[in-house]
Amino acid sequence: MKNSVDLHKNSSNHIVIEPCIGLAWQPLTGSTNTKALNKNNLLTLSLIDVLEEQHVTQSESGHRSHELNNIDAKLNLLLHLVAQLLGHDQNQPDMIKVNLSAQDIEWLSETKPEQGQALLINLYLDNEYQHALRLTAQVQKVEAVNNVYRIKARFTQLDDALREQFEKWIFRYHRRDVAQTRSRS
Repeated sequence: MKNSVDLHKNSSNHIVIEPCIGLAWQPLTGSTNTKALNKNNLLTLSLIDVLEEQHVTQSESGHRSHELNNIDAKLNLLLHLVAQLLGHDQNQPDMIKVNLSAQDIEWLSETKPEQGQALLINLYLDNEYQHALRLTAQVQKVEAVNNVYRIKARFTQLDDALREQFEKWIFRYHRRDVAQTRSRS
């Protein structure tokens, strides 16, 4: 996943990245099971970790035996099939640039939620993996900018395990981007 990123700390000293990801949102309904969402999100982040590890392993495959490369290729195929099965009926939205931390998210949208409204936000963190991270959030701020709205929402109801896994993903994303930037220099 090659997206431009700008790292900075927000006022609460948390890492904020600016990736281009797929994002879709809808009003949160009372029937949303947050425990099931958290379980799904942990699985999603774990699978993304494995897929990212596969990409790194493939780029280093010149130093390994033919047999190990064959096993790696089979594992990659299996992961790709699982990703397709999990996301077979989902249409990934267009990629947009967002400000993202483990606590909140900010993006531009043509449609406007109400301030204070509870949302279900689907984040597609990997271009190849069509399964969304589904997070609940509350709209903190909505402002008109030209012909769109800048929306800032704070994530809600994330259990500790999910928050920790999400923070790790954000940190690894930042670390990869720094390494790519240095290698281009």
